[in-house]
Amino acid sequence: MALLMDNQEKPDILLILSQEHPELKEYFLQRRNIGLQTYGKRLNPFNGRDAYKDLFEELLDACAYAYQLYLENPNDTKYHVIYEAVTELTKLVLEKK
Repeated sequence: MALLMDNQEKPDILLILSQEHPELKEYFLQRRNIGLQTYGKRLNPFNGRDAYKDLFEELLDACAYAYQLYLENPNDTKYHVIYEAVTELTKLVLEKK
């Protein structure tokens, strides 16, 4: 993993992810800009937040959105697969606590 730094500070997580996953670059950079506009800073490690709690809560939200997509598109199997994948990921994160 490349540790790209701004001003030799803490790693810029979303900038690193945008480089490691080029197919998602545009979306990571959008999220980075939203964070800068909303909070006036970028996402860094060791920021005083509980990253595990944040991850778990965001995954619970993702489960709800994935289930909504599945309910709204019952004939499209990809949404069922997405719902199952997100739910299994959420369970995995819970097990690792």
